[in-house]
Order: sequence, then C-alpha cells, then structure tokens
Amino acid sequence: MLYSYLVSAFRNLLKNKTIAAINLIALAIGLSGCFFMIVHLLGETSYDNFHQNRDRIYRVICKDKNSGQLGARTPFPLAKSLENEYLHAIKTVKIYKMDSPVYVRTPENFYKEEILLTEPSFFNVFSFLHQSLF
Repeated sequence: MLYSYLVSAFRNLLKNKTIAAINLIALAIGLSGCFFMIVHLLGETSYDNFHQNRDRIYRVICKDKNSGQLGARTPFPLAKSLENEYLHAIKTVKIYKMDSPVYVRTPENFYKEEILLTEPSFFNVFSFLHQSLF
C-alpha cells in the first residue's frame, strides 16, 4: 500500500514538474524558517540560565525618546529609586560600560578588551563565582 502511494506521488511529481519544484522550494523555505526561529527562541530562553536565582533576576529596559530604540542604559539614580519604591526589588546592581576599549599587550598577542565597571553587590545577585571556568 505504501509502495503504491510512493509510486503515484513520484508519477505526479514527474507530470507536474513546475508545481512540484515550487512546492519543494516552499517546503524548504518554511522548514528552514521554522528551524531558525526555534534556534533563536532556545537561545533567548537559555540566556544566563546558570545563575542560582535566575527566576528573580530582571533587566530594566528603557526606550530612547529621540531614536525610539530600546536599550539597557538607565540613569544611575534609578537603582536606589527601585529599591525604595518597589517592594519586589530587593537588590539592584549598577553596571557601567566604559566608552573606549582598553588595549592589552602580552609578549605574544595584542588584545582589545571592553571594560565593565560594577559594584560589589554584583556577586550577591549573580552567581558567577560559583561556576567553574573550565
């Protein structure tokens, strides 16, 4: 029975080559689109998933008035305001990215590094110290 279905499908493919080609191309595009969406969603939902209190860590996103772009840059006084005004915000962490990169030279290589500045409470919120680097 399966053999007869395969034979009739193959005959229809040979008879209507343009329609079969369009259908196969559409199927390939649809499956690849689904694959890329699933990979993207899995990557987004597993981002920094190794922290111990990952279900209680939130990132504040602000919308720029001029450009309308979303970003994680917020004013520094917002952290104390969140701690004082909202009961759910137990601890806040301020992270500052330096505008210019730092260049590090070793005898073998030359590195361009981005520097982030933070406060000691960073390690109370994020559990980077509990993870092995290797």
